[in-house]
Amino acid sequence: MDTTADKPIEQSVEAKLEARILLLSQLQDRIKQLRNVPGLLLSRQTNVLFPDTMFSDPRTDLQANIQVMKEVNEKIRSKDVQETLKDAAECEKKDPIGLQAHRSKQAKTSRPLEAPSPESPQAFPSFQPPSSQLLPSGESVNEPLRIDGLADYIRVYNESNKNKLHIWTPTDRQRRTALQSFPVTVRFTIPDVVTVFLSLGCASTSTTIIVESVTAFGPREKKPPHSQSDYAVYQKLSQQLAKVIQSQPLAPFQLILTVLSSYEDLFIKQCSVCGRVLSLEGHIPPVGRIWSHTSPAPEYPWEARHATCMHSV
Repeated sequence: MDTTADKPIEQSVEAKLEARILLLSQLQDRIKQLRNVPGLLLSRQTNVLFPDTMFSDPRTDLQANIQVMKEVNEKIRSKDVQETLKDAAECEKKDPIGLQAHRSKQAKTSRPLEAPSPESPQAFPSFQPPSSQLLPSGESVNEPLRIDGLADYIRVYNESNKNKLHIWTPTDRQRRTALQSFPVTVRFTIPDVVTVFLSLGCASTSTTIIVESVTAFGPREKKPPHSQSDYAVYQKLSQQLAKVIQSQPLAPFQLILTVLSSYEDLFIKQCSVCGRVLSLEGHIPPVGRIWSHTSPAPEYPWEARHATCMHSV
């Protein structure tokens, strides 16, 4: 039986398959680059996709990132990519067992989610387990802190904790009158781990202190509170803490301190979902914290999670 005529056909099919695999692999790499862009653009952080490029005008950086997103979108809609995705879907229907065998352990153990609605895109799920939340109940605070009690609270806190609180002002002269008007900036320090600046205001209907904004820095960074850290881990931490504030805008000051204190083991705590200290993408430690009703360690009810693992069951 003559098989010489079949070899060019087999080689052609193999070359076509390799080209399609390469196409999807390259597309996957581009999409991974874009995963964090929407949130960072909303928070006006620059140089997301171009870390080695410094733009003189922030608007230029914004336009550049949006342009990259448009290019990837056009690539996904292109004829060759759509045909490749269609063929891949048909292959999955014919041989689902072979594809399922390569799924990660997390995908096997996670409960399947319902199909997302148009208002809730699949790429950014808002699902959270009912037994977990970003903050414990406000009932755990006996009495919310008020403006006239801030100075005494800071003094007592510093006497009984290794982490420290201080009123921050641009100059020493301003520190003397810092508590006479709000907002007030407070510096929270975990030695050799993180420095966090909190902008404190008061609720509109009372003198109860609330946290309006939070920014994290490295312990040895000498930067003002209104700037941002030079390190990705502290930028990610600032973003996560901002989500905590947004989840409960009127949360008492003491509750926010409870969250901040849970970061003492930031660089050694394993993620409760994937079991890693550093994430696969970006090599960032678990900057997220989930307060769990069902924690195996009641004395430490906080679960550490990477930003990409926050929505896992």
